Amino acid sequence: MTKKTKVLIISTEFPPSPGGIGSHAFSISKEFTEIGYDLIVAAEQNYSSETIINQFNSNLDFKLERMKATPSLTLLLWKLLNLIKLISRSQSSIIIGTGKHAAWFAYLTARLTLKKCVLIGHGTEFTIQMSKRSKRINKWVYSHADGLIFVSEYTKNQAEKTGVKNNNSIVIHNGADSKKFSTLDNEAISKISKELGITDQFNIITVGSVTARKGQEWVIRALPHLIIEYPQIHYYCAGLPTIEKELCSLATKLGVMNHVHFLGAVEHDELLKRLQTSHLFIMSSVVVQGDFEGFGIAVIEAALCGVPAIVSRNSGVYESILEGKSGLAVEEKCDQEIAKAIKFFIDNPKERELMSKQARERALSEYTWKHQITKYDQFFDSIPSN
Repeated sequence: MTKKTKVLIISTEFPPSPGGIGSHAFSISKEFTEIGYDLIVAAEQNYSSETIINQFNSNLDFKLERMKATPSLTLLLWKLLNLIKLISRSQSSIIIGTGKHAAWFAYLTARLTLKKCVLIGHGTEFTIQMSKRSKRINKWVYSHADGLIFVSEYTKNQAEKTGVKNNNSIVIHNGADSKKFSTLDNEAISKISKELGITDQFNIITVGSVTARKGQEWVIRALPHLIIEYPQIHYYCAGLPTIEKELCSLATKLGVMNHVHFLGAVEHDELLKRLQTSHLFIMSSVVVQGDFEGFGIAVIEAALCGVPAIVSRNSGVYESILEGKSGLAVEEKCDQEIAKAIKFFIDNPKERELMSKQARERALSEYTWKHQITKYDQFFDSIPSN
């Protein structure tokens, strides 16, 4: 792609607000800027204070136009008009939509302004619980975009089940930032473990909102199978505590509450310390009313910290590991399989150390954002001019 290509990214969410789609939008925006794109992002920023949002935005290396939610037809038309003005003012030649409603806006504004339209499919856009109207719009929009990028083969397959068929589509897995996630030597790990009060433990961690879909429940259900033989196991959940009360009740009922810790949404520095002092990462994701995990960015971030993973096979998160090399896979909602996999990692420290090394090597060689962004760039080059 010729440098200084002008691009507009429309996203349903954006940091510092939580959410995988927003995190993805921020990551590709940063990488596009670094390779020379002239970039503008139009996105909603919710669930954070204005002070935090303004501080975050002041450090961006690209332009950001904040959008408001559109709960009414009037506001929807107002947003559409503002996006068209933004495209005209910025002279963007490619409009990227990420997130369902953002994709709809991107497609419509691209068609009205005769620009290229590239959409990104994560997973939530193709759930079977969509209304008939949403399915019809989705089918048309994602099928007729000039380019369609899926974050996993699983997401692509699910989209096709809803009728989406685009002849110019590609799978580009998500990446992670190797500058922000890294390993430490044993001495440094020991020091941080003492600071956190987690020495002489086998530390397991899940990063992501505490929800039914992320599957923290099934790790908790696995603990009673383990703690009598392995009392040193402790499970840490980092992320918005959406269903923390319910899971605390479950852990108490199962007699494992002393082994379960909810950290809430943590800042990056603390998250990094938690990952670097963990022995094992788990994302035992569950399909909930058709909603599934598109990919496992958090699995790759853990791998960059030298932490192997246990993931469930039922969604795109399975593609974030190389089974038997960087982690193990288990069936959905199967606490006994999870317990068995955890037991393997505890009983086989040499194999765990090897998987740790292989997970990091794989993440560095294939799954950094710098590596993935070249695939985006090459894909954009392959799209015919309108």
